[in-house]
Amino acid sequence: MKALQKPVATVMWASVLLVASMALLVPLYSDEIAMQMARSRFFVEGGHLLNLLPQCRDLSLSVPLSWYPGAAVNAVLYAGAGELGLRFRGIALYLVWLSILWTWAGRHPQTLLPRLSFQTFVLSLNLLGVVPLVLILARSEQLMVIALAAYCLMPLHGAVTRHDHLAMRWFKAVMFLILSSVFLLAHPKALFFAPVILVSCALVFRKGGWPWMAMLPIVGFMILQTFQHAQTIGQCANAPVVSQMLAQQTLDFRLLFSQPMNFVESALRNLVLAPGAVLDRVPVTTSFQSNWLPSIDAPEFAPVLLGFGKILKASLAAGGVFLVAFVLVRAASDLKRRELSAESLLGLALLMSLLVHASIYSVSIWHFYTPGLIVPALILLLMLAVRGSVVTAPWMRAGATAVACYGWGLALVSTAALAGLIAPELVRLAKADGYVISGQPLSTPVFLSADRRSDLRALAAQCGIHDGDPRLVVDGSGYFAFPRGRQPINVLYVSSYAFGADIGRQLPAFLKKIDSSGVIARCEYLPADLIGKAAAAGSMCCLSKAQLLQE
Repeated sequence: MKALQKPVATVMWASVLLVASMALLVPLYSDEIAMQMARSRFFVEGGHLLNLLPQCRDLSLSVPLSWYPGAAVNAVLYAGAGELGLRFRGIALYLVWLSILWTWAGRHPQTLLPRLSFQTFVLSLNLLGVVPLVLILARSEQLMVIALAAYCLMPLHGAVTRHDHLAMRWFKAVMFLILSSVFLLAHPKALFFAPVILVSCALVFRKGGWPWMAMLPIVGFMILQTFQHAQTIGQCANAPVVSQMLAQQTLDFRLLFSQPMNFVESALRNLVLAPGAVLDRVPVTTSFQSNWLPSIDAPEFAPVLLGFGKILKASLAAGGVFLVAFVLVRAASDLKRRELSAESLLGLALLMSLLVHASIYSVSIWHFYTPGLIVPALILLLMLAVRGSVVTAPWMRAGATAVACYGWGLALVSTAALAGLIAPELVRLAKADGYVISGQPLSTPVFLSADRRSDLRALAAQCGIHDGDPRLVVDGSGYFAFPRGRQPINVLYVSSYAFGADIGRQLPAFLKKIDSSGVIARCEYLPADLIGKAAAAGSMCCLSKAQLLQE
């Protein structure tokens, strides 16, 4: 085993770098652009965030007081990014996440595996199936998993002690508040992880004395503000279709009081179905949900991918069941000794959060990006559960070695499948140099030539559209070409192509009502009556403000 440690670690890091190189070619999915618009414009929008659904409320979204630090961090991190810049940021955060795990595993007190073997095993868990390409997406899950790692690490390696100077205590308190602000702003589902936040806070500040335990009610207030904000943005009285869509994302808590048995039955059904919904999104397949990756036109590989996918899903399911049982057994063992450790408390809090997430969140919206949160959370659970043991029997070390080798094998086969089948398709699409990606209608190309960008500016000039025009309706390419205008409108959120069913054919009147400066987006995203008025260049259309006002 010792002789293999360094070669295997080298191969695994080479796999990481290979996948990261491939990731540069992955087109930007529509959610990444939506997140960029909603989260990066805090300074541009004068201390407000951007509301993506103008049919629900004003485009300018007030920021809860507790979100200000997180909004500033997001603006610094993402503002000004173009297509390639946004992809680079996603890859950078992916490497930050892996570096955190690698460093933590190197300092981990576990005794089941040699240090380097354990580090490599933890690294390999991030290379299973399509998980690495999900982890590079510039979505809210990236900051959430890094924050969850910080919530686990701070009590173990950065807790306040009686020997800390006052300045150091204040520094830790401010850092915890900034961390919580970033985490809670990332996505409303951060609320499911409230147990982790509160347990981490209590463990970090418990030895600082009663004054520092005031951090708990402060963090509780931040959670409450986030819950209130989530309730506000979850309502859309003027758009019943969107309102229903938002309501269906989670169980209705009012049923807990009016129809408790129905609520419990629905929660249990979600809990039972959720693991399968997550596992189905992990393997490399010939086609992908929402076409976020290109389909593989190689039917001869379909049976092989299907077989490996079944092995991968069964392995992850078995590992997940064992991990949950192990967390509970370790916690029970601590309770028996009346020494519930910080690792056990954090592990139980994380497990509770995952169970609440699975129970409350609707299974129908566990999309392809779901493993980007759940798999890292399970890795953190593993790090908390497999801590130092007083006695490690030889059979336990042998079993851990076998599991590690098996995990390495799954990771290497997954990487080979991505490199051999997905990478060539990504290269082909990157060379196409078009606004529309064949077979991926919701994606935006990362690479556009200078000629294509010039064509887009020339088209915009025909419609009198300039960079800086407010309330411009844009698609992905349009947003990155004209980023300076205040309150841009994502076409997918107002067009019936996606979330604009309540607006429908009334889109011109709606855009007139909210004083839009015009439209520059893919023609396919627009209703037929707007396409008839538009100036077009290939697959892109534009309309001036005057054209929108025409009856």
